Amino acid sequence: MSSNKKYKIAVSNLVVVEVKGQLKNEQGEPVAFKFEFTAKRQSSSEVTANNGKPMKDILQDIITDVRGQKLVLLEDDTPAPFDPDMLGALLDISGMAVLCYSKYLAEQSVAEKN
Repeated sequence: MSSNKKYKIAVSNLVVVEVKGQLKNEQGEPVAFKFEFTAKRQSSSEVTANNGKPMKDILQDIITDVRGQKLVLLEDDTPAPFDPDMLGALLDISGMAVLCYSKYLAEQSVAEKN
């Protein structure tokens, strides 16, 4: 989040985003998945500046950690630990970058209190 030397925002510069969804397996049956990622919070002007950039590129620049994912596996079928290559593979799943970015925008933005 860009900083103004005179002011700072009284919330964390990081946000945790939960992602839930499903993918269909080879039998056409939905298989649920769930994970969460930590990302750098962006200001309104930074979000606007992202317009036209691929969502995958934006997310690779702002995501700092992924926990609980079981979609990207190592050769021994264990979940791959977080690193740039794992993140790239996760975001390369069709529709994943769109889902993650929309969840990110919802979680990192101001919301009305009920």
